[in-house]
Amino acid sequence: MLSFKEAKLTAVATDGRRLALAENEVDFPAESEADMILPSKAVSELLHILKDTGNLRIYPKGNQVVFAFEGTVLATKLIDGTYPNFRQVIPAQCEERVTLEREALLTALRRASLIIADKTSATRLTFDNNSLVILTTTPDVGESRETIPIKYSGKAITVAFNPDYMMDPLKNLSNDEVSIELTDNLSPAVMKCDIPFLYVLMPMRVD
Repeated sequence: MLSFKEAKLTAVATDGRRLALAENEVDFPAESEADMILPSKAVSELLHILKDTGNLRIYPKGNQVVFAFEGTVLATKLIDGTYPNFRQVIPAQCEERVTLEREALLTALRRASLIIADKTSATRLTFDNNSLVILTTTPDVGESRETIPIKYSGKAITVAFNPDYMMDPLKNLSNDEVSIELTDNLSPAVMKCDIPFLYVLMPMRVD
């Protein structure tokens, strides 16, 4: 969803198990305020045509919208309906916060995901005593265990996530560090960095 309101552009994507939100200050007249729900394919195409600099023009009309950027025009239908209240799934506060090197975490998760057999498998992350243990176990395949040193002195927390969902923001961010806010093994976790970006991860139940 794209929301142009209160001099702020809010972009939200959610599939029920994860939620990504980015907000940026923009200049636009009050009469241009609008909410748009875009098909995921249209968003993927936008990512291909947009560059770091340049002017993007947006022309909404009825149930369609046209994006024009540096000589490239993309037209797409909008999705009807009301976007879910995504702010309800964002934790108001979390008990623990840990800061990690983005590239180190991404590299470890990539290695852990190599032995995952299907999309329903989970990777366990244990935060305890200045270390993060990343454990993946797949029957008939094997086990992957890796320890990353971190600065953490809070309570021990073991939580399971889909590693692909964890890697998605890490692959697309350029920040050196990210922070993960946690409460327990059943509560949503929040990934943040030093830009207006927020990513909510729903934990997976494992035996």
